[in-house]
Amino acid sequence: MGYFLIYFHYLKLIYIVVYQSRWGGYIVFVILGYLLSTTDIEKKYRIMIYIGAIIGLVYRYATTYIWSMEKGVVVKTTWGYTTWHSILLACSVFLIVKELSKKIKISNIVENILKEVSSCSFGIYLIHMMVVTSQIRLFDINTLSWIWRTFGIISTYLISLLAVWILKKIPMFRKVVP
Repeated sequence: MGYFLIYFHYLKLIYIVVYQSRWGGYIVFVILGYLLSTTDIEKKYRIMIYIGAIIGLVYRYATTYIWSMEKGVVVKTTWGYTTWHSILLACSVFLIVKELSKKIKISNIVENILKEVSSCSFGIYLIHMMVVTSQIRLFDINTLSWIWRTFGIISTYLISLLAVWILKKIPMFRKVVP
């Protein structure tokens, strides 16, 4: 019962900070990232979060599909990064990676690659929309197609990563590119 009360207080704090402040909804990920990284969450609570994320994933795609078919256009009601299912999914991914990192020993080579990729993450965030727009215009992509929705994510990430990584290698840009 004690864990439930602690989590309830965390959720109350998150609600106040996220939905009753001018900072906007994205601050929830900073708070949750801190809480999830510093709190050892029992297995039964992790499982509850995983189940909630799976339910949320099914909810998002099922409702989007059903409502879109009914309306004849893509209905984006359940889209968004600050919806309950997106937050649960982010928490699940974070907890899975956290738990796997305790159990899996990686080689120094893989660790160095992960550090290099990680060092590019802010730059990737900053340029990814430019990469998305360029891909769409260059290849005349239908952004509603399942191929774009599936492989566009991967191509955008890899192109952005490559661009940031190359810019970080050029001495003139090294201090400018995060």
